[in-house]
Amino acid sequence: MSDFDYGTLGTAEQRRDYYREQGYVVVPSLLSRRDCSAVIDAFRCEVKPFEGHIYRQASANPEEHKWTPAGTMLNSILNPVAVNPRQFPRFRDLVTRMLASDALFGAASELYDEAAGLVQSMYFEGNPATWAHQDCYYLDSTREGDLMGAWLALEDIDPRSGQFYVMPGSHRLDLLPNEGATSIAYNHDAYKQHVLDQIETHGLEKRSPRLNAGDVLFWGSRVIHGADEPVSHEYSRNSLTAHFIPLSSDFLQYQKRIRVIEYDQVGGNMVSRPKDQAQLKNRLMLGIEARLPGPFQWLKRRAVAAALR
Repeated sequence: MSDFDYGTLGTAEQRRDYYREQGYVVVPSLLSRRDCSAVIDAFRCEVKPFEGHIYRQASANPEEHKWTPAGTMLNSILNPVAVNPRQFPRFRDLVTRMLASDALFGAASELYDEAAGLVQSMYFEGNPATWAHQDCYYLDSTREGDLMGAWLALEDIDPRSGQFYVMPGSHRLDLLPNEGATSIAYNHDAYKQHVLDQIETHGLEKRSPRLNAGDVLFWGSRVIHGADEPVSHEYSRNSLTAHFIPLSSDFLQYQKRIRVIEYDQVGGNMVSRPKDQAQLKNRLMLGIEARLPGPFQWLKRRAVAAALR
């Protein structure tokens, strides 16, 4: 399918109506190409040569870099706004400026029609590929369905790198909850299969908008989405992902656990820095987790299981 003509969405009302109807919307050229290039340069200069441990998106655990055969970082960074400012000063600063920019927050608040807060972020260079899922299974606003994702293209994304996709209208489906037969603690694979079954049952359409540097795709937490396997790992996919909630709500994990967010105010916008490595206690914890991964991962699984009871 050819890309939707996003240029026709010229007003805030049009973008908001399209987002509510389809479950997603693309805002072209929201960020400047120069700022995008600066973030990539800081990543290459400060982060890629680093040989220590950083918290990663897929596992939430501290890991060293994992590489594709072409030399792109495969395990994406969890909360780049919270990395160690001594080790990655320019990278942390530029990512924070971009994610806390008035342009990005303005677009998110426009879709909400109220103020937003940033609760989670990620940085990708390679594409680890992501199964089809709804974010609300893992994280959401306490106003169910109101968490919003944003994918920020930092370079012109080559389709051969593995395309990000959304399934318009899927936010209207009621999928099985994160409990019992589809609990993340015991039956995560059953949930993944359930999503695939629903896609087939409802004949959902898959859209992969072509994004260039500075374009941003927003989607709601109930929208089924994912990322295709790359055709070739030769192609990078430098990008940021952000998750927002309305400031009038709280953060919900696994559809069960309410988390009160502590925000930093950055240029007037509210940004969360989970496990902020600017703080000594969090650096010590990362070091312990890196040295004793087995016990910590066991404890995390037990904590998740307890939260879902």
